[in-house]
Amino acid sequence: DGSPANAAQVTYNSTSPGVSSFGTTTTDNNGFYFFDDVPKGQVYVQAKPALGNDGGANTGQVAFAGDVAQVNIQFGGTGQVNGTVTTAAGVPVSGLRVVIARNTTAFPYYNADTLTDGSGYFAFSGVPVGDVSLTTNQPSTGLAGSAAGKINAPDATLNLTVTLAEAGTVKGRVLRADGTPAAKMALEIIRAGVSRFGSTADDGAFVFTDMKLGNYALTVTDPLGTGLAKATAAVTTQGQIVDL
Repeated sequence: DGSPANAAQVTYNSTSPGVSSFGTTTTDNNGFYFFDDVPKGQVYVQAKPALGNDGGANTGQVAFAGDVAQVNIQFGGTGQVNGTVTTAAGVPVSGLRVVIARNTTAFPYYNADTLTDGSGYFAFSGVPVGDVSLTTNQPSTGLAGSAAGKINAPDATLNLTVTLAEAGTVKGRVLRADGTPAAKMALEIIRAGVSRFGSTADDGAFVFTDMKLGNYALTVTDPLGTGLAKATAAVTTQGQIVDL
């Protein structure tokens, strides 16, 4: 907003070849700072407030011994990022870790994380203006999602929806050779080397939900015997139910 940033932390580095010099100081009540005995050459100066994630940077040149390089820095401002994590079917997902990062190689850098609430909602405040990206991953299913956007101005709010990857369901029923239900059978279903485990119910039924699109191999074993069965399943579209 153009007002002085008092008590801001300021750091400089000499960036000319063969020159190694750096320093740190804080601004006074008028936002003023200075460094003395800075070698000739180009300098890079960055500043951040005493509190918060804002910041700014600039470059300058010390042309000769005794020169005074005026390097002014203006903070870019911060905003807010809100949103919801949903499945591909649009169902909010609670308790997921959402990671945010500012997409830049320039100062100020920023990353943080939070958890979605019971409605799948998340919020980040004090995010530096600029491009940001969001990522999340559901550990129990391996379903991941991402989103990106830009905070265009100080105090602006960016709303994003993070949608998890498309998924389907694999279900079935396990029967013994005589046609009776095979209860409490151990199940392992594998896709791309990643396994999920389960067991059959008293009627021999089983269901695996939120399965990534792809090809699966199911193995059924009897914990108390030597029985073994195998099957394959292909989940190819969002919401598909494969009944084995």
